[in-house]
Amino acid sequence: MNLHNRMSSFAPDPRTTIGAAPIGSRAAADPGDVAFILGVLRRQRRLIVRTTLAALILGLLVLLFAPSSYKASSTVLVDFKRLSVVDENFSTPTGRIDSSVVLSQIELLKSLGVLSRVVLSEKLDEDPQFIGSASSLKRLLATLGLADDPTTESQEERRRIAIEALRKATSTERVDLSYAIGITVTARNAEKAARLANALAQAYIDDQLEAKRIASQKASDWFSERIAELQDRVSKADRAVIEYRIQNNIVTIDGRFIEEQQILDLSQSVVSASFARAGAAAKVAQIDEIAKTGGLQSALSEEFTNEVITTLRNAYFDAKRQVADLSVRYGTTHEAVIKARAKMSELQNSINDEIRRILESARTELTVAQIKEQRLQKELAELSERSTQARERRVQLMQLESAAETVKSIRDTFMSRYVDGIQKQSFPMTEARIITAAQVPTERSFPTPIKALGGGLLLGFGAGCLLAVAREAFSRRIRFRRQIEESLGAPSLGFLPEIDRSQPAAPAHRGLRSAVGSFGEETLRSIKVSIDLRRVDKPVVIGVISAGIGEGKSVTASTLAQLCAETGSRTLLIDANARRPSLSNLLAPSREAGLVEVVDQPNTLPTAIRPLREPNLFFLPCFGTVRPEQPGQMLSALNLRSLMESLKTQYRYIIVDLPAIGPVSDAEAVTDIVDGFLIVARWNETPSYVLEDAMRNNPKVREKVIGGLLNRADIKRLIELGETSVVNAAAYHA
Repeated sequence: MNLHNRMSSFAPDPRTTIGAAPIGSRAAADPGDVAFILGVLRRQRRLIVRTTLAALILGLLVLLFAPSSYKASSTVLVDFKRLSVVDENFSTPTGRIDSSVVLSQIELLKSLGVLSRVVLSEKLDEDPQFIGSASSLKRLLATLGLADDPTTESQEERRRIAIEALRKATSTERVDLSYAIGITVTARNAEKAARLANALAQAYIDDQLEAKRIASQKASDWFSERIAELQDRVSKADRAVIEYRIQNNIVTIDGRFIEEQQILDLSQSVVSASFARAGAAAKVAQIDEIAKTGGLQSALSEEFTNEVITTLRNAYFDAKRQVADLSVRYGTTHEAVIKARAKMSELQNSINDEIRRILESARTELTVAQIKEQRLQKELAELSERSTQARERRVQLMQLESAAETVKSIRDTFMSRYVDGIQKQSFPMTEARIITAAQVPTERSFPTPIKALGGGLLLGFGAGCLLAVAREAFSRRIRFRRQIEESLGAPSLGFLPEIDRSQPAAPAHRGLRSAVGSFGEETLRSIKVSIDLRRVDKPVVIGVISAGIGEGKSVTASTLAQLCAETGSRTLLIDANARRPSLSNLLAPSREAGLVEVVDQPNTLPTAIRPLREPNLFFLPCFGTVRPEQPGQMLSALNLRSLMESLKTQYRYIIVDLPAIGPVSDAEAVTDIVDGFLIVARWNETPSYVLEDAMRNNPKVREKVIGGLLNRADIKRLIELGETSVVNAAAYHA
């Protein structure tokens, strides 16, 4: 990798970079940009090819297994002339029949009755094309007991399946604006298609004629029998009502029964009593709650306030202010303060006594309301029990009267329309005849290779492109350098590859450095160059942070410290993450002092710093044997500033492992002593909005960001995705 090019790429001041490229701003390779789309198509070419091949295979299967079919058509003419003569309401003022009537006849033609006639006449319930043949899968499931045996289907079930298949194979439509209805049937056999089209037309005509014949035959008999029956029922119903009133001595006043009025009045009284009892209970509960808090913390409503409590509360608060004032002037043990507190206690007791008096009064009101409600409920229950028998008699009477009125209404309706109904049933609603019979078709329709394969190719390629673009456009996980630059508003410093977690992670001689490989070492050198550009030939303090937990910042900090020490410069690695001191537990498990103790007692610094096996590399743990109760307090201590200035005189590089800035804001406390921040994000795991929120919530940290690093990256996958820097680096190190 060209180190000079990397040095020049990180030369601009990150603060000017942030000002030029705000967080979340649109980059040149955003979704919708031509370069971005071309890059997506290149990176996701495997997905596009797989989708296209799947669609081609689907088209080939359609071409091979889709059966050929024949279509035959017949035409039926529906005549409304006789209908318009019988009933003028079916005609519009212009003399034309409403088109909705023609559409209704189309629905009748596809009705269950017409289709059933065709199924029976053509024996379609025995035709494999319409009822289907038992497949091997169905037989196997039936053998295992997981499905019904297809050979034992009832005749009714086969007929239902055939009717549904015929419905799907049939299409009907109105011929232009005429009264003609076209019937088209699709079948695998040409003769069968023509035969079924003609059979459907004839079945429709037969169904109309049969309906007319049955209606004409039954209309007269039915009307006569029905009217006689209704007349007899009217007489019986009237007689039953009169006899029932006499037997049960039922009397009404102004259309209402006496018992009903009494129950209604008493029910209203019970409801009013219930509301009164509920209001009294709410009042007791509120006063009781006020009594529990001493009458001072809760505000009294207007209903419960009185002049005594108001006066006592005002006096109490005046005494409280007097205690505060006297305590400030003379101290808490002064005699005046003690007297004022005694006065506060007396006022508090007086308030409590007054509230208890109000509470007892409210409880008395609640008891009275409860007794009244119980008395009214008891009276209502007794009245309801006495009126049960009378109510049952009234219900029976109303049923008899309702039945009588219903029978009378039906009788009158039938009597008024008897003659008219007979005449209308004598005439057909429509007359239909076949004007074009279906002929045996000579042409068959089947999918062409161009349509099947071409359509599959276009569909698969289009779907693959859409899936590829959507896969990257809607993904918020950071995988490319441009994504971390857009999220941080700072340069991307490269990638660190995934290391073998089964190997020991202690920073022995080239331990972690060797694990990241040559590609990772070049990334670390680029980071060091960016650090050196911040403060040329001067000690530098670098904070290593991340937006969330588990990003790998501690490993990155220790690896970067090894690289700095390898150049011959004294390097100090500091674990400042008291909440998750992973470096301290790893590098100094038997520590007795750390950064927390050094901040409180600077003279413990020599014993707290530990040399590591890497030459020129030293480590300062986070804390000693006792974890601090407030982990972030040490980062805001004043002694920490002087400690860092002292350490700068001894070390060229100070690498500080800080807590994640997403959950806590500890890093904000050390921005004035840190020369730059390195942000570590986990490749293909950290969402971009997490980094954006972290930068937005920590503006002081954002001003000192050196750049971002994508950790635990899959280098092979990045090469496949076409990340330019990784591809060039891989070619350079090949």
